[in-house]
Amino acid sequence: MPVTLSVVDHPAQSWPVWAPYAPQATTPEDLLKEASPEDFHRCKRIIQSSFSDRTLEEHRTSASKNGFVWAAYEAYSHHHHLTLRPEDIWFAIITQLSSYINTNAEKLRSYFAAHDGQKHLTIQMVGGSISTVDFGDFAQQMSHLIDKNVKDAELRAWIMPAFSTTTDTDRVVASVLFMGAMQKYFSYEAHIICGIPSITLLGEVTDYQNILARLDKLEQLGDEPTQFAVMLRPILRRMILSFREPTNPEVVSFWNKIANQYNLCGDNSLTGWITAFCYWDAQGKARFTNTPPELDFDLDGVRYLKVKLNNVPAGCVTVPVKVDDDGTIYKCRMLAGSLGVQGLPENPPQEPPGEKPTKDSQPALTRIRPLTGWAMYETKPDSNSLWDLISSFWRRDDGTGDRSHYYS
Repeated sequence: MPVTLSVVDHPAQSWPVWAPYAPQATTPEDLLKEASPEDFHRCKRIIQSSFSDRTLEEHRTSASKNGFVWAAYEAYSHHHHLTLRPEDIWFAIITQLSSYINTNAEKLRSYFAAHDGQKHLTIQMVGGSISTVDFGDFAQQMSHLIDKNVKDAELRAWIMPAFSTTTDTDRVVASVLFMGAMQKYFSYEAHIICGIPSITLLGEVTDYQNILARLDKLEQLGDEPTQFAVMLRPILRRMILSFREPTNPEVVSFWNKIANQYNLCGDNSLTGWITAFCYWDAQGKARFTNTPPELDFDLDGVRYLKVKLNNVPAGCVTVPVKVDDDGTIYKCRMLAGSLGVQGLPENPPQEPPGEKPTKDSQPALTRIRPLTGWAMYETKPDSNSLWDLISSFWRRDDGTGDRSHYYS
């Protein structure tokens, strides 16, 4: 059963979706523009997505470079109820791990791959065209094909969510995250031939126990992933305790320390245990504990980070995919992960993300949750080189997009 914890006694505030604080996204293009400006610049058109215009219009949604981290921060800072799913936690872990693997691909090659360079993998998609083929199915098929070509026979099963809240969209998201983590070892092609305030933890306690058990595998990948697991275990243990003892003062204190804004002498930063999900920066470099003494706290002796708001890493992964549509070649990319923050009425939602609310009422949207999903888009000709040049200037400080001025 889901659990809802009363963390503080002040009333929840309605979540405003208006510019510039949190501009509403009403189309997949709106989401892409804010969630990943680099991919938006490359995008000629969105071919397919787990988001529909109708769903985005009916559910107040603000695009975000990291829906999980920003939902936690905004809920804490602006007094909104917060709803989380096991998938939100797990996808944040896999997205961070993907950054580490891609940065250290050659060092880890012997663990993942028996071949040199990139091995090209192709999925035959029977019937339809680039506009009608199910690219969610393509991603899931590709995850099985990767599984057959990596050395670790348990890797796919470890990555794929199997929680009580897992949906088909979640399985697609996980598949693309898997593709992203392995993209230094494999390239991907779809060959078309004729013929997916309070804290509400959704799911069951066993889902979070499942995530905790999965962390053991991180220790096989080196010192940095081992430290990542060390930071995550106290968090998962307290999420599990939240189901068993929701009124325990230790549990309430834990959720009160999810996020905090540190602003002193121009240092506009994020602290709290949510920063464990920002362990690797945009370049896959590990951050080290640097929390100011006055804000320092630990969980089971583990200290957490101080991350500049403009250095919160992306919560999504993007991978190139070549599509051969009956002889016509399209250069495309798939993107998946935590792409936004969704507004909801106060009553704890039991429906999967995207379900339509009661149309006879328009309740205040006092609850928010991270929005996960995916998109497949065709790239513009020669878009990479110009964007890479621009990005080199934008990311000189390892930033991934600055929203800090919204909260200063």
